[in-house]
Amino acid sequence: MEKTESNARRLAVLEYPYLYAAWHVCREDHARAVSERRPFSGARRSVDLYREKSTYGKAGLPYTVEEITGAPYPALAPHEAIPLHFAEACRRAAAAGDRILTSSGYCAFAPAVLGGLQQALGPEKKVGLVWVDAHCDNVIVEETKRPDLRFVAVPLSTIAGQTMRDWGRDFCRMARPLTAGEILLGDGHCSGAEEYENLARAGIDRVLPAEFADTARWAARVQALADRVDAIYLMVDVDILRNEYIPAYFRPEPGGHALETVLGNVRAVMRTGKVLAFSCFCVDFDKYAQGGETTFESGRQIIEAGLAAWAET
Repeated sequence: MEKTESNARRLAVLEYPYLYAAWHVCREDHARAVSERRPFSGARRSVDLYREKSTYGKAGLPYTVEEITGAPYPALAPHEAIPLHFAEACRRAAAAGDRILTSSGYCAFAPAVLGGLQQALGPEKKVGLVWVDAHCDNVIVEETKRPDLRFVAVPLSTIAGQTMRDWGRDFCRMARPLTAGEILLGDGHCSGAEEYENLARAGIDRVLPAEFADTARWAARVQALADRVDAIYLMVDVDILRNEYIPAYFRPEPGGHALETVLGNVRAVMRTGKVLAFSCFCVDFDKYAQGGETTFESGRQIIEAGLAAWAET
């Protein structure tokens, strides 16, 4: 029997069992995309560490674990089936009143997590997004001159309704794009003029790196968003950290924040009491020999900080 929101007692953990596969989208026809499921080479995964350290138990709730593979939709390509699987799993969990943790995977799946929440809560509820990332991830496919278009470049612009409207609606199950007042972007320091112009056109509220580093100022911005919405989805890409904390990341990125800063800012979002879904993305790139355990440990600390603060609320 499904639980209602008033008697929620579970944490629904969603794990993505595949590697980053650099899904590409065609500028002329979004239905023409290159996507695949790329298995791990056998190296240790972040979720192995999370299980050893009883990370999921830090929420103080019984939990379930579901692997998101896209298998329920065998006729669809991975870039269609996997977001649909994420969206449906999130819809079921949120409808049961459960909290949702996406503990592995990549930020391209964020629109599907959001879509699942929207489907469960209905049109009368406003779902806000807190996007914590070194990148804005808001390229507009129809306008950009980039020769290399990857799905990880478009999740925020998809959520804001600036691009990929069919994919966001049909495969991420987004009921509607979020408005400017429903999105808070934390940092985005590794983006360029194109992305910042797209943010301005959408009216998205961006917390600059210096403000993000001030946990008290960040908490005030987060609370302002929380006051405007009924529920929050918190998405954290671990590239928000300095390279020393994530040596096995896809590639080194300049800038970044101290781990303690990010942990404090995650806790501030959770303490609004409105977070229903939390994702910690981009931890696994099958580069374990290049500092995987350090990278996984950073992911573990981010997740546990969020879950422990969730438990307090």
